Order: sequence, then structure tokens, then C-alpha cells
Amino acid sequence: MNKKSNKALTGLIGILLLMAVPTCYFIAEQNNPNDPKNLNEYMGLPVADTGQTLCYDVSGNIIACDENPAGYPRQDGFYANKPNARSFTGPTSHPTYTSDYTTKDNLTGLVWKSCSQGWDGAACANDNADLNTYNWADALTACTALNSLNSGAGYAGRITWRLPTIEELSTLTNYGTTIPTTDVGSFPGTQTSSYWSSSNPISIAGHAWCVGFALPIVGLLDKTSNVFVRCVADAP
Repeated sequence: MNKKSNKALTGLIGILLLMAVPTCYFIAEQNNPNDPKNLNEYMGLPVADTGQTLCYDVSGNIIACDENPAGYPRQDGFYANKPNARSFTGPTSHPTYTSDYTTKDNLTGLVWKSCSQGWDGAACANDNADLNTYNWADALTACTALNSLNSGAGYAGRITWRLPTIEELSTLTNYGTTIPTTDVGSFPGTQTSSYWSSSNPISIAGHAWCVGFALPIVGLLDKTSNVFVRCVADAP
């Protein structure tokens, strides 16, 4: 997809409902890679490179990524580390609560629970993945409950755990990987499905924003749907 100058999030919403698995509705977004200020203003966070490294022609064939690749210029894959390079540290074991693992986004400063909620350990092991999905209300509770762990010191010694906003959660998508479409070395065990955010749409009642790590997509789900959760803590 060519990156074109656009000051606002493009409001293209289409439905991608899969009958068996709750799946985010689709929303597309575009921005000029040479003017990161526009998207930064929308996001409220520093914006990382998408991770895309390939370029394509109109038939979907991979072509060389250069300044004017076969008449298809300014593709995402041409702009390496624009507007900022992706950078994560973790999973890191807490020095005191050694079973608690976190991953820091070095660009935004946010600290993430390395594992999806219900998974644990450096490899985020879980034998019962189907049992660790949550409706939206329970997702909010699951993240704030982390603040009471370790006798009130909080998971990994932090007491600001919460469900991320859609702007925060969408920073974890990586368009240059196979599914799951995130940095799996930093977030092992990520599921190829939807994850809740805390954000509500303005005009669609009973829904909340989510991110799907199969395509990836940013979109909407009914709040009664049961999907996955990744919790975040504010930067220190």
C-alpha cells in the first residue's frame, strides 16, 4: 500500500466477521512517512515503523524496493525505520518477583506484560488457551487485578496496570512478520486473534476497539465477545 499524505485517520470501516471466532471489524489508516507529525498528533504516542520490508506491483508480485520501483513509488517497504525504528526490551524477569516478565517499548516508554493474560513464564506457556479469553468488562478487571499481586506491590512491582487504549495496543502490530503479526521475540505466545483495548467508539454502542494479530487489523468488537488480553503499565 502506498503511503499518501493524509492528516486524518481514514474512516474506512468494513465488516470482516468470521462466524466461529470473534474478529475485529476492519479500519484502514494512511499517513505520509515523511511527515510523522500528522499521525503522532492523532496517536498521542511516537509512531514506529510498520515493519514492512517488501514492495509489490499491481499483480501482487514482489519487486525491488527503490525510489521508483517499476512505476509503484513510495511504498511502505521502501521507508526503513520511518518515522522511528521499532525497539523492545524483554521479556525481562523482575529481580524480586522473578516469575513476573515484562517487555518495555523503548520508543513509547510503555511497559507491557510480556505474556497474554493467563499465560506465564519467559516463553508464555499455557495449555488451556481457550480458557483465557475475556469479555470487555472482565478484560478491564483482569488487568487492574494485577495491581494487587505480590502483597500489593503489583505484578513486576508496578501498580499502574490497565487495559491499553487502542492507540497503545496498535503500536504492537508488525506488518513485516508472519502470523501472529507482532514482535514475537518480545511478546511470545501472542495469539493469532483479537485483543481488547479499553477504547470505546463514539457512535457504536456496546462495542470497543480491538486489534487482530492475524492480518493485522484495527477494528471493533461487541463487548460481550470473548477474546484475548494484553495488559500495559504506564512508563515510570
